[in-house]
Amino acid sequence: QNQVALARMPESLMASGRLVPEMATEISINGKSLVCSKVGPYKFGGDQSVGQGVLLCTAGSDPLQGGALAYGRIEMVMEDSQGVRLILNVGGKNQVQNLDKKRSLDVYGSVNLVAFERQFEALKKIATAAGAKRFPLWEL
Repeated sequence: QNQVALARMPESLMASGRLVPEMATEISINGKSLVCSKVGPYKFGGDQSVGQGVLLCTAGSDPLQGGALAYGRIEMVMEDSQGVRLILNVGGKNQVQNLDKKRSLDVYGSVNLVAFERQFEALKKIATAAGAKRFPLWEL
């Protein structure tokens, strides 16, 4: 969950756009989750199911031009006539506190984190192989 990994995310993962723009942030009671809320009725622009991966960005910024801040996973979704609230797992108390300082975030949905993580691990395995396990193409 660092800027280098975020910078490598291909544009195709962002093609579906924002799940919810300009969400207000707050820290959960236990301090381990980030609560993002939007006042008023809102129609989601993507998959908001529990476990779905999301990308958190500075509100109004382009995630592919340095606006991406962190990955997260949806833990809970609450919708009513007052608005919508997403409870997100973003990697612990420190990350929650850092993101809460932004006060307003765009939440992008449809980020296939499982596929991204698998591809990244496969690339790391290939790139760090040594000796006989190293692919000859790396020597070119």
